[in-house]
Amino acid sequence: MRRFITARFLAIALSAALPAVAADPPHPSGHPSGHPGMGAPGFGPSIQSAPDSTVPPGRVVVQVRKDGETPFAGATVILHKTLQNIAEGDTKHDVSARTGPTGEVSFDGIETSVRTVARVSVRALGAEYEVPEFRPLEGSGHSIVVPVFDTTPSPTEAMVGLRGFIYIQLREGQFVFDVLFRVFALGDKTWVPNGLQLDLPSGLTGFEGVEGGVVQAGAHAARLTGSFPPGQKDVRLNFRMPAGRAETEAFQFSLPPNVAEMRVITEYAPGMSLKVAGFEPVQEARGPEGTRVLVTRRLAVPGEQALPNLTVELSGLPTIGPERWYAVGAALALALTGLWFSRRTRQGAGPGAGEVREARRLLLQDLRSLEAARAGGEIGPQTYERARRELVLALARLENEPAAAS
Repeated sequence: MRRFITARFLAIALSAALPAVAADPPHPSGHPSGHPGMGAPGFGPSIQSAPDSTVPPGRVVVQVRKDGETPFAGATVILHKTLQNIAEGDTKHDVSARTGPTGEVSFDGIETSVRTVARVSVRALGAEYEVPEFRPLEGSGHSIVVPVFDTTPSPTEAMVGLRGFIYIQLREGQFVFDVLFRVFALGDKTWVPNGLQLDLPSGLTGFEGVEGGVVQAGAHAARLTGSFPPGQKDVRLNFRMPAGRAETEAFQFSLPPNVAEMRVITEYAPGMSLKVAGFEPVQEARGPEGTRVLVTRRLAVPGEQALPNLTVELSGLPTIGPERWYAVGAALALALTGLWFSRRTRQGAGPGAGEVREARRLLLQDLRSLEAARAGGEIGPQTYERARRELVLALARLENEPAAAS
């Protein structure tokens, strides 16, 4: 399935800033702006992963350290190897080992071709730590240091703060929702949310947890899983909702705890407006590619109760997009021509010349409207190609009718 949330989305979300938006939002527990970690990823000891010329080629050495300092025994270290092959498909193989008193394990015999991709995960103290994937090099081995920490299910104890973004697009009769939560753990413990549930709009389709440990939980909810060690980690998901049902649509979300800043962004369409209760006045901005967007946000205020949920309201929406009319029109045209062929087979005669001329006129009118809609950007390329193909096919059938020459 395609990944809706991409680097482009992140660029739009982070660059579509309101003039008054601080680069460093206040933490809900009252830490001042500029507190370590909120604006500087890597607060506290972080995972280190790099080629190492002192390690033989084909070997990966993993050191697990409690709080980034003391060797940790008893951790489960898993090396995930993938041998990429376009013709035959990828081959995956996992190898695991447990750390001893030195807190270190080694994996040997790893293929160093450009087709090999490796990554490491570590399980310790009730949490899991993911090392970004890497390619083993021919001239050196690879060294990894993974700090592990005591865990807590309490976001307050882990000093967790979040910045959230909801980005909405209207694409070919559907709303596309891209949701990002940037989690900052400012303390010295790993936050394990133990399946914290996030309610999403009812009726969603195409759910995908893209990054950070999030899975679908029921028809309209997601469950936050995984581990959040000191530092920064992103949680990203996306889904779709049907559009065209009403001129005003409202979408409800529940939020995780300790959200310091929440921002809602939607691509602008003529006549459309955005409203989120309790948020700042909506402003218009430009994405990095010049896309017009509507933006609103809410900053947490120290001492104020955290926002448990929000409702995004979009107004001025087209109730039925042009693409739906063209699809229906094309299907109707094909049905009519099929009916005429069936009638000719049963009765030995086709439709009259007047009927054929009227059908041709209507199909040509639909083609002209379709071209105008495509030129005006009202429909996408896939809808255009599909509808045009069906309309041209219907015209070709009409030309083969005996009455067409009458």
